[in-house]
Amino acid sequence: METTRRENIFATLLSLFFISLYLPDMPVVINIVIAAIFLFCFSIGSLRTRVYYLIHRPALMLMLLFCALQVFSAALSADRHEALAMLVKRSPLAIFPLSLGSILIRTSFRRRMLLVYAAVTTLAALFCLGWSVCRAWRLHDTQWLYDDSLTVVIDRQSSYVAWMVTMAIFCYVDALGMPGLNRNGKVTIYMGMGFLLFFHYLLASRAALIFLFLVGMAYMVYRLRGRGDKLRFLARVAAGVVLYAAAAIAFPKTLHRFRELQYTDYDFQSRGRESHYNMPVTKDQWNGANTRLAIWTCGLAVARRHWLAGVPLGDKEAVLLAEYRARGFAFAYQDKHKRDPHNSYLDVLINTGIPGVLLFVLAFVILPLTMAIERKDVLAIAIIAAVATAMFSETWLDRQLGCILLGFWLSLLAASYSPLSRIYNRTASSVSPKKTRLPFAI
Repeated sequence: METTRRENIFATLLSLFFISLYLPDMPVVINIVIAAIFLFCFSIGSLRTRVYYLIHRPALMLMLLFCALQVFSAALSADRHEALAMLVKRSPLAIFPLSLGSILIRTSFRRRMLLVYAAVTTLAALFCLGWSVCRAWRLHDTQWLYDDSLTVVIDRQSSYVAWMVTMAIFCYVDALGMPGLNRNGKVTIYMGMGFLLFFHYLLASRAALIFLFLVGMAYMVYRLRGRGDKLRFLARVAAGVVLYAAAAIAFPKTLHRFRELQYTDYDFQSRGRESHYNMPVTKDQWNGANTRLAIWTCGLAVARRHWLAGVPLGDKEAVLLAEYRARGFAFAYQDKHKRDPHNSYLDVLINTGIPGVLLFVLAFVILPLTMAIERKDVLAIAIIAAVATAMFSETWLDRQLGCILLGFWLSLLAASYSPLSRIYNRTASSVSPKKTRLPFAI
């Protein structure tokens, strides 16, 4: 009874957390939910048990070490106000490992909750699309059906939502393997996946689209080489291809994002307009590709001057803007939105130097991926690969949502791994955790 009650409380808190990810401009709500999850996790088991789990999850220990490095970097900053603001944004990178990362979550419970995440994401996508369709109808302009215009109602950047949708699709695929799932359940999941694939296309995130395409190709090769009903699988693949082809014909403006890749040359002094999916793409524009290349050139120049210790956390933005000005890169510093490095790894390199970026990659990519591969956890491998890829084109650490997603996913996936997890899974069906002297597991 106690186990059921705690599971219900935890499931409710996680469901509220998933909903809060899509609430527009409500940081207080999501902070309250995160605090509630933190306190709940600390009510499970003893402190000794939680410390034991953390110690035996080296990726989370290195994440906490990276957070400690951020605090030290903030203390060295000349701009203490900016440093404190950045620490607050990055606090989820410590909060989630200390809470979710210090408990044991059964794979069956994780699968159920991630199905809830996928369902919440689908409902949020339906709301965004419905709102955009109404606005496009009222204004007689289909540009409201693409990119950031599609997610403006929930005050989220489409690039982040695209990766959240990507993970929801992975969760749907994983849910198809749930024991006891009936035909109606599978049909509902396939319908949700089909809609999210369409919504994902409209979000027009190049990196997310390319990543999902490559994962789909790899999955198709894997299925065709294995056993099973290949004909039925090919029929589903064909249905997906038809869906995307129809979307490309009916909504061609997403393809404008890929046409930008033809023009990667840049001139720092250029006063060209910023490219937009709702206008013709020309070589004199600043677009997503050449803008990033120009920014990365400036960022690497800063990093080379501070390759060992990096630039203190509160001063890195000012140093990067100074580099823009020195090169006459007005497009990057005169805009109302100052351009960040648009690459999480480069941001960490600027901030902490080579030692810090090695620690970051080890903690946030290599160790989590190694553990997932050892456990043959396909869902974890897919999500970690998605996060690692997403950080190449966006600075997740400079966005509260990015830090929340990064801290949450890596901690939740790690919570399924422990030296005791195999023992627990082997005995849970017949022996209670109390009798086996195992710590409580959700």
